[in-house]
Amino acid sequence: MAGTERSADLATWQRYFNDLDSTMHDFEVGLSQNNVSPLKELRIPPGHPPEELRERSSELYARITELEFRARFLREEIRAEAARLPRGRAPSGPKSEWNYGSALDINT
Repeated sequence: MAGTERSADLATWQRYFNDLDSTMHDFEVGLSQNNVSPLKELRIPPGHPPEELRERSSELYARITELEFRARFLREEIRAEAARLPRGRAPSGPKSEWNYGSALDINT
């Protein structure tokens, strides 16, 4: 029975890593097109990945780290662009000045 549980555990983690890889690919494409959509939530299997998947786990972690860096860089580019927009006046109401992008909040 332990062998069956182990192979089921291995298959569960492989599916999770495949889904994670697919999600990261979609995110990477979105980054390259400056059109990132929210990531779909993946359920992490319980426990730790099987030893047989250690290398794949490490590779995916490195890829996630790289994508996080790229997303933060894009966020900073967007904030810088918003800061360069000219200040304007509200179309109606008091003549107080406001700034485009002043409430920009991008989470990574």
